[in-house]
Amino acid sequence: MISHSTDEFSPEKMRANAEVADSSGTVLIPRSRDAILRLFNGHELVDPGLVLVPYWRPDAAGPGVNADRVWVYGGVAVL
Repeated sequence: MISHSTDEFSPEKMRANAEVADSSGTVLIPRSRDAILRLFNGHELVDPGLVLVPYWRPDAAGPGVNADRVWVYGGVAVL
């Protein structure tokens, strides 16, 4: 299981977040969806695959109005 921040939607904001994290001693390395997908090392992903976290099995009401503002991908692979 991987959940990982992405810089695809706002590179400038994520770069600023990474700088703030770095100044406080925390490492934040946002990656593209393709780069995150490679972290699965070719393992088969469970449906719905690697998607923004609010879209990973949302409840019956749906992912919510701000779902596209969550810049974190999530996925689960079968080992």
